[in-house]
Amino acid sequence: MNYEQRLNDKQRKRFAFMLKHLREDRGLTITELADKLGYSIASISYWENKKTNPTLYKVQDVADFFGVPLNILIGEG
Repeated sequence: MNYEQRLNDKQRKRFAFMLKHLREDRGLTITELADKLGYSIASISYWENKKTNPTLYKVQDVADFFGVPLNILIGEG
């Protein structure tokens, strides 16, 4: 798997939905999640609002943090 690859449109939409759902389910603000992951507040916000496509490497960071498989976050497999 090429972790430098960016998400396609379908994956981006699924990731945005799942990221927001998981974050809110854990009672985290965007700021808190950004601090815990080491990414900017803008990055988290852009991902949730489908404004940018993160790389699979960054999505894997999110998957690891929430303890879910990568394919669940991007709707594959």
